[in-house]
Amino acid sequence: MNWFANKGQIIQISVAILALILAASQAWSKLQNNQFLSPGAILFYLLIFLVIVAASRGIHRSTSFSKDPDPPSNPRKPAITARTMFTDSKVNPLTYPLKLHLLVTNTERDPVAIESLSFEIHGSLRLAPNAHAMPGRNDNYYKPRFRVCKALKNGKQDDQYEDRCIVEPQKSMLAWVPIDPAIGEAALTAALNSKTAGSWHYKCVWLGDQITSADYEDKF
Repeated sequence: MNWFANKGQIIQISVAILALILAASQAWSKLQNNQFLSPGAILFYLLIFLVIVAASRGIHRSTSFSKDPDPPSNPRKPAITARTMFTDSKVNPLTYPLKLHLLVTNTERDPVAIESLSFEIHGSLRLAPNAHAMPGRNDNYYKPRFRVCKALKNGKQDDQYEDRCIVEPQKSMLAWVPIDPAIGEAALTAALNSKTAGSWHYKCVWLGDQITSADYEDKF
């Protein structure tokens, strides 16, 4: 174990010990003559006290720094609200008319970096036939992506999506899973109400004074 936290503390202790030695050489003759309260003797006592205090502080700080912080017993977690979103293709044709919206809100005081890993669709629900399932997985796995930018291009919606994003405190970010419209909004709503729609696996890195990370799996 290192006895002192840094080189500055080592220099500080060394200087204090040197001053103590010089004071001792001046006070020794006084102490031999029983002059215990002479100015030189008092200075000698004071330097001894300061050396002891400096050394104890250095050892205490070194011990504190050497300990790894304990992981939080209850990891922080963003608030996620799931709801259905259906758009009639006759009114507004979309690539994915039926979606499971996942609104992620950071309710903590620190920013959080979130990475979407996978969403497993459960029960009788199916991924939209024109959506791309995750490579190497069956057709029930999809990776939701976060809408990081809403934009228009040539008069058409041209939103930007990413697997990862940073959510500031009290801010939200949207992701979604495209569901086969043949399933119907009522069936998707019923699956959400019974928490049988699926499970989302994602990772969070909390960017505070102490950086912590955790993996999560939420059921919807």
